[in-house]
Amino acid sequence: MKQATMKRDNYEFRVKLLKILCSKTKYTMSCKEGKIALKSPTKTMQVPSQIWNDLINNQFISKHNESYRVTSDGKRYLKRLMCQVDEFDGDQFQSQHQDLKPATELGFNAMIRAKVNLNESPLMRIKQLRTKTGEAFLSNSEFQAGERLRKEFELSQMTPQITMNWDRLGNGGGSKNYGAGGKAELGDNAIAARQRLNKTFAVVGPELSGVLQDICCYLKGLGEVERERVWPQRSAKLILKIALGVLARYYGFEVEYMPNKGNPTMRHWGVEDYRPKVIPR
Repeated sequence: MKQATMKRDNYEFRVKLLKILCSKTKYTMSCKEGKIALKSPTKTMQVPSQIWNDLINNQFISKHNESYRVTSDGKRYLKRLMCQVDEFDGDQFQSQHQDLKPATELGFNAMIRAKVNLNESPLMRIKQLRTKTGEAFLSNSEFQAGERLRKEFELSQMTPQITMNWDRLGNGGGSKNYGAGGKAELGDNAIAARQRLNKTFAVVGPELSGVLQDICCYLKGLGEVERERVWPQRSAKLILKIALGVLARYYGFEVEYMPNKGNPTMRHWGVEDYRPKVIPR
């Protein structure tokens, strides 16, 4: 337990040190009697010589114009350290290429808290967009509907295969029902997911199902969709929002409306000189 605490303290100190050197403030190093000190115009930081020499020898820190800065390798090392300090599950080398943030996701029967990778899906990035009034561009129901569609697509096993399929060798190369999507290897869950997808796209309609497939299923970016479909710039996200609204209603999510904006109601017909009657209380 003591060793684990010391190891975590070591990680946290390295993270603190590298973050300081990543700032715009210039730090110089001085060494007296085997003690290393980083100095800036406003403060001084004592650094253990073992940690400092390790960072220098691994080229995570280098000297530039009498001050020390973090190298590109050092920034990647910093991200791995932050993953270890935060106790993320999985490989730290994989985590350094991810943008992990805490979020609320739809589980089997309830909303759950989890860490999600914002670089995994374009829909995650679109959810971070804001309108001119500072409100979220996508509502929670629209985002959850898109994520549910992506999970259905993954469950249907229709994701394009980009690597070698060694199952073909096991079948002798003579069977036509091998590979991703072959009917002979599809389970009941995948077949049921395909049936649900076909029904979903039929309800959404051909005008809107295409953009849902491109972004939610095939994980294409907004710019790529606009180029492929020859759409005007910044039009894909508007069409996507409309499609996600239809999809959210079909899935039964509570659709969030803005009062007197998205669903205006007619209250009264009146001629040009009509004036309403004011009834006193």
